[in-house]
Amino acid sequence: MQTFKNIKFFIIAVIAAGLVGVQSVNAQKVDEERMNRDIRVAEKILAELFRSSREQGVHTLYSLQNTSRIRGTYVPNYGVLFRVPQIFVTNISDGVVYTNSEGKKSVMRGRVKVLNIDDYKTGEVVYWLDKQARTIAPVVVNGRARKVREVKGISIDSVIDGRRKKAMGLIKTFLSDYSSLLSQLSDNDKIVVTYDRVLNMDRLFTTFPEKLDKNSFMVSVKYGEAKSSRGKSLESKMKVSTLKISQKERIQFNVFKRILDEIFERRNTDGRSFYRGSRSTYTYLKDFGVIYDLRLRKPRKNRRRGYGYVINDNVGTIVIDDGGKVTKTENKLSDKERRAKREKEKAAYNKVVKEAYAQLEKDLKKHMVDYGRTLRSLSPNEMLMFNVRLSSSYNYYEFYGQNEQNKKEERVPRLMVMSIKMSDLDSNNAESKISIKKY
Repeated sequence: MQTFKNIKFFIIAVIAAGLVGVQSVNAQKVDEERMNRDIRVAEKILAELFRSSREQGVHTLYSLQNTSRIRGTYVPNYGVLFRVPQIFVTNISDGVVYTNSEGKKSVMRGRVKVLNIDDYKTGEVVYWLDKQARTIAPVVVNGRARKVREVKGISIDSVIDGRRKKAMGLIKTFLSDYSSLLSQLSDNDKIVVTYDRVLNMDRLFTTFPEKLDKNSFMVSVKYGEAKSSRGKSLESKMKVSTLKISQKERIQFNVFKRILDEIFERRNTDGRSFYRGSRSTYTYLKDFGVIYDLRLRKPRKNRRRGYGYVINDNVGTIVIDDGGKVTKTENKLSDKERRAKREKEKAAYNKVVKEAYAQLEKDLKKHMVDYGRTLRSLSPNEMLMFNVRLSSSYNYYEFYGQNEQNKKEERVPRLMVMSIKMSDLDSNNAESKISIKKY
């Protein structure tokens, strides 16, 4: 297949680029820059494997639009964890069966005729594939012709099982053929791929949470085994396990998740702090611990409130406020003065980001200790980990560059990995025992 040829060419190019700057690396020391690059390459390979698995002509079975949805994280003294999301086909539709006053069954979805509707009871949900729907003679509703689709209900369990089997094969292919690329790992480190995050089909898994447990799994292998086997007979050394969580654990993990979401909700910040761009997620790995993923955005740049929009031209600035009032100010700044003003605004925003980041690191440590103690279902040897990605969806000034003394300033990391053993949370100096890796 042409796609796999492209993957191999891509890998060879990456390895060749890395060999240009080969350095002798201590076996106990990780080259973090190389590790990050290897993980990014592995993310792209995983994404390409899933993208190329879809059938030709079908909209998509594994619609991974970008590699940000497949996340790889290096965990010191453990290995690398990749998380593959469960994205269900966008052409699966559903409807609830009901019985009308005449005793006839139908679907509360309008203009859909289910051929095998008698196989379902009132109140049950029918699932069907849109690509298999057939348009039949339209009906007239309020004087307008409306299309009617004829569909056949399918077993959602068969869809889930088929996707699980296909995902399992793709993940095993990745581990067999490409896991040895993570050359910064030690022989005892693990390469773990989980299939657990659900990005749609919320109603299905909210109604039937046991289906999510059944469908989620983890595949792991030791790096030393992957390196020595070079793909041959490696599958027999792979360990496949479920990610089933007990009800007690799920309650505790969900409560902790809600606490984090509420803390970093934008309305609860002062406007000069990092805030969450999406809800947090978590993964529990037995004998390792629980990992919480947070995506935080930089503080927003100050904007004048009460104005609809601003128009700048060579003559001046026209401001139109929410009430429709129009005001105009003359533009008396020269080009030099405008540049100076922009530099001043840039410096002011950089200062805000610096202070916000310094406070964020302190706050995360405090929250990890204060609220982490509530996770009593974790054993003392298991860990609590925060995987914090710092980003911004706005084109604001990046906090790095040259200062007045022409010295490079410290850059705000794009990723922070914070971890602590549960046994250390109850100590008096718990915050000092938190490990922090910045990327």
